[in-house]
Amino acid sequence: MSEPSSTDKLWFTRRDGVVRGPFPAAWIRRYILLGRIRMTDELRLGAGDWRSAFRCEELIPEVLRQPLTEDNLARLKQARRAADERGIQDRRADANPTREQLERRSGDERRRPEAASEGCPRAMRARELCQNPAPQPVIMRRSMRGVLVLGLLAGLALLVSIWP
Repeated sequence: MSEPSSTDKLWFTRRDGVVRGPFPAAWIRRYILLGRIRMTDELRLGAGDWRSAFRCEELIPEVLRQPLTEDNLARLKQARRAADERGIQDRRADANPTREQLERRSGDERRRPEAASEGCPRAMRARELCQNPAPQPVIMRRSMRGVLVLGLLAGLALLVSIWP
């Protein structure tokens, strides 16, 4: 039985002390191509030692190894477009923004207030609880009262014992 190659195993990344992964080698190659993993980031195969990304030559896509000529730069851009899952739509290229978009883009505060019907159910429930806190159960109020009385009695006993 042969040992799987290093490109078949899972890799971890580390940048500024933050470890991410595990990722298959194909994802690492794609992330390097897209610039999501920098050459200064560190990579580790399984539980191995950390190495700089530029030392993991088996993971650096071929198009990045080529000299920077106009033809190779065009190939690099094409490879990046093909590898990017986000597609080619650029939201900044919107030539005709709506009036609402223009108003939102101006000023210091760009966020708009949420309507009561918007948002996730969990956030809506949290907002509801903050606005209308549930009354405490009777048992809890009695126990808190008991703790307060015991604390006062202990304080008085301490005061009487040290009083001359």
